[in-house]
Amino acid sequence: MNKLMKKIVTGVLALTMVMGTVVAVSASVVPPASKQTGATAIISKTLNVAPGAVFDTTENFSFVITKEGLMKPDGTIDTTATIPTLTTPTVIAGTAFTGGTLNTVTGMMEQTVRTTDLLASATFLHAGVYVYTITETAGSTNGMDYSLAEYQMIVYVENAVEADGVTVSTPVVTTVTNVGFRKVRNDNGTTPTLVAPEADDNVPLVSGQAYPKASPDFVNELNPLVNFSVAKKVAGEFADTTKEFTFTPVFTRPETQKVKDETVDRTYTGYIYVDGVKAVSPERPVVVTFEKTKLESDTLTFTLKHNESLRFNIAPHADDSGLPSGTTYTLVETGTLGYTASAEVWNNITTTSGETVPGTGAGDDLEIAEAPVGTDLTLGINTNASVWTNTYRDVTPTGILLNNLPFILLIVVSIGGFVGYIAHKRRKATN
Repeated sequence: MNKLMKKIVTGVLALTMVMGTVVAVSASVVPPASKQTGATAIISKTLNVAPGAVFDTTENFSFVITKEGLMKPDGTIDTTATIPTLTTPTVIAGTAFTGGTLNTVTGMMEQTVRTTDLLASATFLHAGVYVYTITETAGSTNGMDYSLAEYQMIVYVENAVEADGVTVSTPVVTTVTNVGFRKVRNDNGTTPTLVAPEADDNVPLVSGQAYPKASPDFVNELNPLVNFSVAKKVAGEFADTTKEFTFTPVFTRPETQKVKDETVDRTYTGYIYVDGVKAVSPERPVVVTFEKTKLESDTLTFTLKHNESLRFNIAPHADDSGLPSGTTYTLVETGTLGYTASAEVWNNITTTSGETVPGTGAGDDLEIAEAPVGTDLTLGINTNASVWTNTYRDVTPTGILLNNLPFILLIVVSIGGFVGYIAHKRRKATN
């Protein structure tokens, strides 16, 4: 009996050791798993398109996710810690932007497109608070103000536990329980202002603190530079071709340039051309300045003579600069005694290559006569031009003769009467 018990005990011990070995081996070859419980990381791209501009949908918007490290219990970041690289593509196709919806307040076309979950294929090998930085990659579209925003993405990863709520499950399973975002830089590159630390985007990192902020939004503003010109002509046989005519334009910045977000003044330079050639010795620049705190340009004046024009050119004129698409302007010419003025305007009109004058005659005629009036127009990516003609009023060549005709007739009648009187006297004397 004792021998039998010894064999049973020995067998049980051996089986226990074998099972223990099997379990140990199994635990060592099964890597920790990672799963999500509904926590996702979504970022958005909002595109604001200025009036008159068109977005080239061949450009895609891309973002960079940079690893920062693990958050330590004191809230600082251990930048030496190894954390997984997020391989989910962070690209939003340009073709997703189909034009958007008109914002009746700003007058811009706006559209927002969201990415898929950035953590869809992520694997976190252990619990912790993982910190990443997300920024946008700038492209090369003319007139696009790319977002300079920067967000910290905080991913909270916890161990799955047994029914007792304390014991870590075996094999270890990690769960993404929350994802939050902390805005550390605005779209224009400035640092967010702290208002209420418990609610502001820029609150300090705290271990275990959840950041329930909605998906970050990178806002781009499409505001391309466009051509703009004003030409002067005079008409009439007695018109003075050396006379200067004065213009007083007012430019209003496009909606995509928000005054509250501006950090510097924006300037745009045009030049006077004479008979189609840029004036030199001296050059005659005309500068439009949008101060960072103002909606409209300062008071601006320029003068033009016959066959002169003011031009804001875009490439390939390296030393000139166009004006932003979406800029609204009012152009008024000062009235000049003796001249009747009229203007033909082409506002964002498609023209035929090789034309010597803007447009094809399809522009609106704005008769301003003796009392000049302005009109609000919005610059677009097509032709923005106007030709202002001042006509000197005609002088009738026979005006002097016509004015003296009554006196001449009176003299003729008087002379005729006198001659008749003398002739009558002679006939009477003869008889």
